[in-house]
Parts: sequence; structure tokens; C-alpha cells
Amino acid sequence: MQADKQTLRSHGTHVASIAAAHIPDCPEKNGVAPGAKIVAIKVGDARISGSEETVSAILRAMVRVIEWKCDLVNLSFGETVRWCDDSRCFDVINDAVENHGVLFFASAGNSGPALSTAGASGCACSSAIGVGAYVSPDMMRAAHSMRDMVPPNTYTFSSRGPTIDGALGVSICAPGGAVTSIPNWELCNGELMNGTSMASPNATGCMALVLSGLKSRTVPYSTASTRRAMRNTAKAVEAADTFSLGYGLIQVDKMFEHMLEHKQQTENRVEFRVKVGTRRGIYVREPSDHAYKQWTYPINVTPLFVTNDPLDEGSNTQLRKDMIDFQKSLVLTCKDSWVNHPSHLQVMSQSRYFSVKLDVDSLKPGAYYTEVLGYDVDCVDKGPLVRVPITVVKPETDDNSKDHKHSWKQTFAPGKVMRHFLTVPAGATSATLQMVPDKNCTLRLQALQLKPNTDVKQTMVSATLGCSAGVFRSYKFSVTENQTLEMCLVKYWSDLGQAEVEYSIKFFGVTTLPSPIVMHAGDAVTQVDTISLLRTQTIAPSVTLTHLVQTIRPCKAQIKPLLTTRDKMPDGSLVYSAILTYTFKMTKSAEVTPDFVLLSSLLYENPFQSQFWMLYDENKRILLNGDAYPIKYKYSRKLSPGEYTIRVDIRHSTYKLLEKLQKSPMLLRYNLGSSTINVGVYADQKQAILGGKAATNVHLPFKAVRPVFLKSVGDESLNKLPVNVSAGMYLEGSLTLIKDMKTANQKLQYILSESCSLVSNDDKEKVTEEKDKLTEYKEAKAKVDAQFIPKLAIDEALKLYREVSGSYGYEKLSLHLAMLSTLQKEISTTLVNTQSDSVEASKQLGVTPLVDYVKEFFGISNAILGDDDKVNKSELIAFFGLKNDDSDGAVTRKGEMTKRKKELIEAYASHISVMADIITFPNDLELEGLVSVPLLQNSWKEMIRFVDPTDKMVGKAYVKYCRANGCSSLAAVQLMKVLDQNKEKSSEELLIEVIGGLNWQHVLKYLKDWMSVKYPPAFLPF
Repeated sequence: MQADKQTLRSHGTHVASIAAAHIPDCPEKNGVAPGAKIVAIKVGDARISGSEETVSAILRAMVRVIEWKCDLVNLSFGETVRWCDDSRCFDVINDAVENHGVLFFASAGNSGPALSTAGASGCACSSAIGVGAYVSPDMMRAAHSMRDMVPPNTYTFSSRGPTIDGALGVSICAPGGAVTSIPNWELCNGELMNGTSMASPNATGCMALVLSGLKSRTVPYSTASTRRAMRNTAKAVEAADTFSLGYGLIQVDKMFEHMLEHKQQTENRVEFRVKVGTRRGIYVREPSDHAYKQWTYPINVTPLFVTNDPLDEGSNTQLRKDMIDFQKSLVLTCKDSWVNHPSHLQVMSQSRYFSVKLDVDSLKPGAYYTEVLGYDVDCVDKGPLVRVPITVVKPETDDNSKDHKHSWKQTFAPGKVMRHFLTVPAGATSATLQMVPDKNCTLRLQALQLKPNTDVKQTMVSATLGCSAGVFRSYKFSVTENQTLEMCLVKYWSDLGQAEVEYSIKFFGVTTLPSPIVMHAGDAVTQVDTISLLRTQTIAPSVTLTHLVQTIRPCKAQIKPLLTTRDKMPDGSLVYSAILTYTFKMTKSAEVTPDFVLLSSLLYENPFQSQFWMLYDENKRILLNGDAYPIKYKYSRKLSPGEYTIRVDIRHSTYKLLEKLQKSPMLLRYNLGSSTINVGVYADQKQAILGGKAATNVHLPFKAVRPVFLKSVGDESLNKLPVNVSAGMYLEGSLTLIKDMKTANQKLQYILSESCSLVSNDDKEKVTEEKDKLTEYKEAKAKVDAQFIPKLAIDEALKLYREVSGSYGYEKLSLHLAMLSTLQKEISTTLVNTQSDSVEASKQLGVTPLVDYVKEFFGISNAILGDDDKVNKSELIAFFGLKNDDSDGAVTRKGEMTKRKKELIEAYASHISVMADIITFPNDLELEGLVSVPLLQNSWKEMIRFVDPTDKMVGKAYVKYCRANGCSSLAAVQLMKVLDQNKEKSSEELLIEVIGGLNWQHVLKYLKDWMSVKYPPAFLPF
């Protein structure tokens, strides 16, 4: 099972070649198991950043694995996780291993060298085998072309255990680099790649060799017996710790011999699952663990009977008999004296409990791993049947409690990892690492704190630090108080030579109350108390807001069953899909990151079987796809003003669970870019109220509380936001306290309220008298009538218009413009369709002849634009001819006149467009006195008294005017300008008409071919 992190690259082929390449003409290029058959199943989705894997793709793949009775799976893919062994994805993997005889190998990850960086699926799933990346001297010499060799070790980047729930994580290791085949499109015979992605297929190929030998001799085996034999025969690597390479290098010969020797053991179908509460092992790390000092842990051992195929009636009967007969007497041992445990355990087919007590106080600072092992008293040689993993991290004591500084001096050799575990003091928000080497060198830093229910990559700091001999090098990073910090420094495994380095870490920080900071627009001024619990500090507070966050809710939700075979569960049960539809509108351009926050950052841990979303523009064109990691993998897109749709697909086999999600919110994060908002920060409340002198430097004595005051954001800043502000939106940013130390920043949210609009008194405008109720009613009715006319059939619209138009004058044109627009659409569509023979070339459409529609149209338009000047054009010309208007009510008057001018221009544009279409397209309409080229030209001259001909308001009218006057080339040029400003389907269709008239066939074909891409008929399916 393979997928590429980079679309159409060579990763997948390289991985498959390591496992099972078969090149008869050049056998030295063969993979580990050249006789194995490869089944390639794609789980990476090229629609999203990096062709990331998706839950639905993995589940579909596992259905095929079970259906096709595959023996082995390799997944060179993975992510760090928030929790382990509990999700739909893990359930299906466990089912394949436990009930269908599938051995599942997966890469441990390339997030090391810090501890607890091992993730999914190889290390976070009980049934998966996580593989770390090993490098040997032979590999250094032949593959990496090193001048000198160093002892065998792990690749520096290889992820380490234990997992966050206490399991060892990395089960075994295998060579993590190879030169092997890649696809022909790379135009290269082979390539060197390294990573745990390369180690996992190597281990998979080794297991294929073992299974091949067992099958050839008809030796019975199960996933339980093979996994146990693999662990018990692995070869330890002295230069590396257990966290890095697990139980060691997989040994094909030793494992095969072990399984032959112990093929008749009664526990060969039994996997012994260990639980410590809800966790898979004991993991002591945090200050709270050490403070509690209750070092006794309950251990649960449960025998799990595995099968290679679903049980039929006969097999089930035999399984029940085996469960009744099963009993093992185990002797319990541990190599470390600080672990106290029972000496024996009797295990039957049900769970057994015992307790383990740890003497943690006797340990020196550092990281420790050990196991309580359970051996069969009747056959100790076959190795342990039960393993209870125990990890203890004991932090170093503060050697300079007053200054909160730790110092060391170490010699760094290639691949040697220096780990320091420290308890971050209360009040610390950042740390500064300082180091000075005796010679030039490059060190890799990882600083990691484990937070509950948090992906380790969200809290991990990684940096490659180049250091010059005798020169201080510093690096600052953020920390969380009262938690254990692992500071990990390493010289890359292939970086030859040694370097002696003096280095230290010092903690800084100013704590705020509240934390995190939440401001509300309604508070006007927000007080934030600051306190330094480490030392006297001078702070320079400032606030910058960088993102706007909008919450949107579904406007539509639909749940339906997925009936294709690939979307059914392994047991054949149906999967349901819930498609949620969201819409939003932007008024200004901005970069947007959609986030389905309910399942955000959950991939392998997802309790549902899928989450995937698609972002479309108003023409249903796909713009962006995403799923679990919108922030991590930056699912962002720069969007222009307009309307957009997001459709989210969530899947599960339980209908009722999907019903609960039908109103789930979605977040839209708008990057403010250059329009970031700076919030005023003041040292006292009076200055904040008056908008006086902002705070620059504030002296903060040790453990003293000093308030700072943050002033609400003004409407002038909110007007620059990419969407109209509404209650519930909020701005995100940070409060910077310590100058030149952004790592000490405090997160800040600013909750927005509705913006305020006041009537300006600057021009001494008089307040207009309140309208009487009858006038309000008439205006409201006219507005409703104008809104409904376009929604009605043409004849019904005309009937309504005739009934109500007599009661309205021409001061406000909304009703008349609505009727003109409706008639224009009918007339233009009919004329175009007649030319393409899609309708009869008669004048009849529906009930009323087309000529009647045309006459009705010009009756309305001429009434508006005619010589009797019902709309008072002369008044408009006089008003906009004024250079300045300082009369009373100037602002209101300007708004009214601008609206009237816009309506007049709209009427002219509609009038010119219809007349131009009638002139352009051949027809039998008898319209003497209504339509002619001189009348068209006269109307155009009248219109451009009010608007520039290149204005986008009249762009289409200009195009049609040019075409009617025989200037089609000019029309095409103008239309392209219109499309540059606003891409819409009707403009593109008009351009195709114009180009078709010019007979530019090559351009016409190009435009038509792109129409289905730019304007899809429907949303793309998931």
C-alpha cells in the first residue's frame, strides 16, 4: 500500500522495489523478496497538499487487502497523533490482523530524534508493526559514499518511542536507505532515498521470505506467532537505544528457525494484549506523575485468539475448545531492580490482573526503558510471551534556581544524541539556548513537551543550528510552564568528526491574566495583568491581529448510503455519506483557510470514516480541496470578492451519528496580510480611555503585578476586512511582551460586534422628517414587486407589472428595471437560439409573439429615456456638473442622485443591448421606428453623457453596440477587458458569439473547450 507525498514522483516505486523488485537480467538489483507479488493500492489523494493520505482511502485499501487475501501490507506513510489505538482506521487495521491473517508493517516516521515522536499508523495501532530506520557501516560505504565509517546506528531523523500512551512504539528496525528502481519518467535508472519509508518495505520483504518458507513446508502460523517470533529473534544494535530501533534488526534466518522449532506451541494463535488502565504501557514523565508518587500500576493481560480467515461453524467450534483448554503458567522477570512485580502469573482465556510498583526516586535524571517479561515456565527458550513496557523520564534538578539556568559541556560524535529533561518553571513562556563549540559544527535541536490530546508536532520545536568555533550561538523558543521539556541535541549521523560544546538553557517569561487573552469589542478597554515569576523584567507590550475568523453554518445537509463495493466495510455493512453545504461571500480579496473544526487535525484518530471538503466559486469551479490538516499543510487560497460554496463529505456506517453533524460549524480563517491591525496598548486606564500616550516600556518587578490596557479596534480598521463584520466573528493575533522575543508572545482573540454607522453632522445636515406609514408601505411593496418579477414566468411577470406599474412614477426605477431585465433575457435568448435552430425561427414564444415582448420592452425603456425626460436627466446633469455642494443635506442628496444615475445607466445599457441584438441577429420582426442603427447610435451618445464607455457597468452593452455597428474585433477586445474585471459565464458565452462571427476558428475552439472546465454543470463528486 503506497502513496506519494509528491504527486507523480518516485517514492512509491522506490518503496515497492525495496520490498520485491524482480530484475532477472540483473539480480543484484532485486528487492528483498523478488518472488513476492505486489498489489499496489493508492491511498494518497493528489487533490490535497502533498498527496496526503485520507481515512477513506486507507479503509478502501484495507477492504481490498482483505478481499484479495493479501499476506502482508506495507504503509510508508504516517502522521503524529493525539491519541492511540482508538479510531475507525485503527479498528479496520486491527480487524485485518486479528481476523484475516494480515501482517501490517508501517514506517515509524521521520520526526525524530526526540522521544515520543513515533506516530500512526505503525506505532499508534496495537496490531501494526512500526519500523525504525537503521544505517550500517556497509550502507555508509556503498550507498552514502562516506570517507570514514562510524558505528551502526539509527538515522538521526527516525522517530522514537515511546508512544504517548506508553507503548514501545518502534517494534523493530531495518535498513532505512537504498539505491533502487524509480519510474521511467524520471529518466534515471535508480535513486538513493532514505527514511523510515525505506525501512518498512525492507522489513516487509524480510517477513515475506519467512512466510514463503513456512508456506512451502506447510508450517501453521498466525499473525500472533509471527509477530512474537520477530520480536524475540531481533538483533539488538548496541550503539542505539530501544526507543530508536525497538527490539533490533529483523533476522530472517533466526525467525524462520524459531517458528519451525516452536510450531506446535499452544499459544501460537494467541496475542497477549497488555493494558495499564486505558493505556498500552507505563509512562512516567510529567511533574504531576512525580509529585503524586503513587508508583503502583494495575496491569491487565488479555489473551486474544487470532484467526487467518473468518470463522465458519467448524472453526468456531474448534476455537471454543481451544479457549477452554488454554492455560499458561508464566514466570515474570525484569532486569531492573527499581521495578517490583509478582514472580508468576497463571493465564487462561480471560483477562488477568497484577500490579507493578516502581521505585522512581532511586533513579538519576534521564530516560529509562524496561519491561516486565512473562516467560512460559515449560519453554523459556522461545522468548517472552508477555511484555509490559515501562518508560520513566526523570527531569534534572535546577542547578541555578535563582537564575533558572542549566549548563552542560559535552562531546558530540556523529549520531550521538544528548537528551536533557527539565521541568519548566512556573511563569516561564520562553527559553534561550546558548552554545559555543570548540570547532565548526552543525547540531540538530528538538525541544518537545507533551500536552494532553495534542499532536506532538504542534508543541515540538525543530531547528538546524550552524555553529562556528568559539562563537556563541543562541536560539529562542516557546515553552509551557510546569511541564517536562525534553531538549534534544544531536550531531547528524553522517557528520564526521567530534566537537566539544558548552551549552546552557535559560528560562524567561511574563505571564498574563487572563491567559489566553480574550478581548470583546463591547468592553471598549480590556485590562490584562502581567506578572514575572522568574526575575525583574522590562516589557514592551504591543498587540497585532493577523487573522479574521468567521463561523459559517450549513445551508443544506444530505445523508445517503454509498452503494459501490469499494465503500462497504470489510463485513459488507453499508457506509453512509453526509454532505454539508456552506456558502459565504467576500467583499475584498484575501487568503482564506477553511477549517472543518470538529474533525480538524484528526486523520488516523478520526472517529469517522472520512472527512473531505471542496471549495467552489459561484460557477461551481473547484478552487481548493482539504481534509484533516488545514493549518499544518496550509490548505489556503487567495480569493477575490464574490460568492463561494464549500461542500464537506463525512462518512460513517452509523446513520444516526451523521444526523448529529448536520448543523456542524465551519471556520474560515482570513489572512489579513498587509492589513494587519495594531491594537492600542496603554500603561494606565485613563490614557486608554482618552487614546493618549501608548505604553512603550513597562518596568515589571519580580513577582509584582502590573496591568496594561488594550483599547478596542476602531471601525476604520474593521472596514478593511475582507467580509462584512457580524457578531460572532473574531480576530486572532498575539500580545508581544518581551522585545525581540516573539516566542514569549501570548495568544489573543478579539471578539467582534456589529459595526456602528452614524449620521454625520460635518455638513450640518438636517434630519429628515419621518416618513408617513403609507409612503413606507408603498416603497416596501415596490421593493417586493421588483424582487418577484424576475422569479416569475415571463407572461406572469408582465401581468404583475401592468397591474402595479401605474401606481409608481419614474423617480425610482427598480420596478421598471426588473421588468426590463426579465424581458431582455427572454428576447436575447430567443434571438440567439433561433440562429442555432434550437427553436423554430418563428416569432412565437410560449403564448405571446416575440414582437410583442420587444414592443413591451421598448415601451418601458423609451418611457424612461424618452424626450419627455420623466426621470429628470437634466437635474442629474446639473447636479454632477457641480464642483462643490455645500448646501444643507448635501450628503443625503448625493446618495440619492448617485442611485438615480446608476438606475438610469442600467436602463440605457439594457435598451442598447436589446436594440443591438435585434440588429445583429437576422429576424423577421417588424419594428419600424423602434430599432435602427441611427437610433442605437443616438442612444449610445446619450448614455455616455453619464458614464465612461469603458466602465464595467456598461461593458456588455459596449460589446453589443460595437458588434451591431460592424466592429466585432473591437467588441472582442472590449469583452476581454470586461472578463479581466469580472469572469462570468454570460460574458464568456458572449465572447464565443463574437469570436464565432469573426470566424476565428482556433480561438473559438479554445474558448469552447475551456467552458466545461470554467463552468462545470454540477459540483464535482467526492
